[in-house]
Formats: sequence, structure tokens, C-alpha cells
Amino acid sequence: YKYSKYIQPFFLPPSFTVQGYYALYAIANILNDSTLLGVQLSNIDFRQVTNAVNGLSVLKNGYCYIISQTDPWTIISHPFSGTKCTHVQCAESKSQMSTEEYSIFN
Repeated sequence: YKYSKYIQPFFLPPSFTVQGYYALYAIANILNDSTLLGVQLSNIDFRQVTNAVNGLSVLKNGYCYIISQTDPWTIISHPFSGTKCTHVQCAESKSQMSTEEYSIFN
């Protein structure tokens, strides 16, 4: 359809795949004027985002990570987090980041 368009997608909260990786899902209506033509579900494998973020460096020994907007202690992507480490203090134990230091970024 010449005039079909997407309506802004709705993003579901991140979830785990059966392999234990984060995945994001976005759902959007496809409309032609006001007629619903269909619905698109997009699946985003978060390993690609994780690899991109882990490839960034800050100064000499720094690194980047992603935390949850609604719960800043929850890790979405971190270079030191394993499959069982989902909180910032767990991943940051190697650098001994204190709660006070972390609160600066919160």
C-alpha cells in the first residue's frame, strides 16, 4: 500500500531467551489511513547490543555498561556480569565501587 505506515512501536520489558540471553520485543500496528493492515513483532537479540557496548572504552581502563531505567541496580549489559550476576554491586565487585560512588550516577 502506498500510504501504509507504522504507528510508534510498543516495547515490552526485556526478557530472557531459552538460551539465557536478553531479548527485546517491539510491537507495532501497520495502518493504511485508519484501516489496520497488520501487526509487526520485532525480536532484538540483545547480544548484538552487548557486544557493541562492551567494545566501547573510557579513558585507559574504563568500560561501559547498561542498567535498567526503572531499577538502576539491575544490569542489562556489563562486561563483568556472568549469567548469575544481575546487579551492579555483583559485577562491580572487581572494581570495588561503593554505594556512595554508584549514587553519583543514579
